[in-house]
Amino acid sequence: MAARNLACDLINDQFGELVQRGSLLLSEIARFTGIDVAPLGDCLKQLIQHNCVQAFRASVEQEHDGLGAGGRPAPKPNTFYMLILDNVLHRMRFPKFMTLVRDDIGSEAQGLLGALLQHGRLTLDQLLKRAAECAQPGDVEVEMSVKKAFVELVEAHFIERCPLPEPTLPLAEEEQPNKRARMTAQTRERRVLDAAAQSDALRFRLPASLQLQSEDLVTLDDSLITGHKRKEMDTTLLDDKDVIWRVNYEEFIRRLRHQACVRLVSSKCDLGCGTVLACILDRSRKAERSVRQRLSSPLEMEAIVEAVRKTEEGRCMPLERIRCALLQMTADGFVVDRAGEASEHRALMPLGMFPDMRKILDVARQAEMEGIVLQRFGRKCCRIFRLLSTKGRLDHKQISDKSLVPSKEAWELLSKLVKEHFIELEAWHS
Repeated sequence: MAARNLACDLINDQFGELVQRGSLLLSEIARFTGIDVAPLGDCLKQLIQHNCVQAFRASVEQEHDGLGAGGRPAPKPNTFYMLILDNVLHRMRFPKFMTLVRDDIGSEAQGLLGALLQHGRLTLDQLLKRAAECAQPGDVEVEMSVKKAFVELVEAHFIERCPLPEPTLPLAEEEQPNKRARMTAQTRERRVLDAAAQSDALRFRLPASLQLQSEDLVTLDDSLITGHKRKEMDTTLLDDKDVIWRVNYEEFIRRLRHQACVRLVSSKCDLGCGTVLACILDRSRKAERSVRQRLSSPLEMEAIVEAVRKTEEGRCMPLERIRCALLQMTADGFVVDRAGEASEHRALMPLGMFPDMRKILDVARQAEMEGIVLQRFGRKCCRIFRLLSTKGRLDHKQISDKSLVPSKEAWELLSKLVKEHFIELEAWHS
């Protein structure tokens, strides 16, 4: 609920008032807001343009020949509009996205990303026109540098083709009166986004006019294109001009998540462990199916050593140092070694090293919360907060004894934490 309220505040601040009532029809939105249908449609288009709203159709299941249950004509699918909560919250992270692209690719790619973040969705021609308007007259190299930056953004999965505008979901699964538990808003949002998503091969497919550039060619001169390739390109160039592109938020969140894991391990262990972990996460990134995935894909020792040796920091790292770093992270619970587990589990999962990203991020969140408590309330209060986070529920006397804080002072500190909603007070009957 807190995340939804924050998302609505962001929308209210950047676009105007938002109705918080879940997935709604256009007529329902007009009734709740009091806005006419015509201007309301423009508002929804603006939110869809900025990837904040997803439209979808809910249709009744058809038995045969377009007929519904009982042989009656099936009604036409209704178009619903749904707020994409995560995409709205990602708007607070736009500066981090810009910095990440600038450091990984360069300032030219950062400019393209800034245009997409500002306008939501653009075609390649629109991006080229914007770059030409910002460049000096007669600068012929601008278009080539923009195309090269565009190719690098697509190949790094930082941008993608837009999903289907209105996927169709069966109404029978959406609302069943006899279900014991109704579908939550989060589950419905996930189903809609999965139905709208295209395959990875299509999401990150380069336009035909740029496929040669992705093969490190300096120019796209027509003399380099064979007759067969020219025919192939002619049939797809018209379609490629109409392709709309947008920022792939999931890839940015995945990379920021990996960076947070590397920073935590580097501070808790050492820089060598951080370097090894960064190489493992970089090698297994494309195999991750979910942004919130707990374990990364498994990597054998040979693959880890090869990945470490390819980096500047690990080029001269001896094999024994890499092995010690992995053992240290395994001892701290940051890396799971399937090869060392019992034999009955080996048939369930492939052998190899799995960085436990959930465990690493949990440690990072705990350290962040303790830092906030330390800064606001002092060292003794931070000690009490750490004790409760570790042990769970404790009474006043146990907290005073275990944290080595006098009873009266401990009660005052607990009252401060309860007042600021850092901890909760509940009745405990033994």
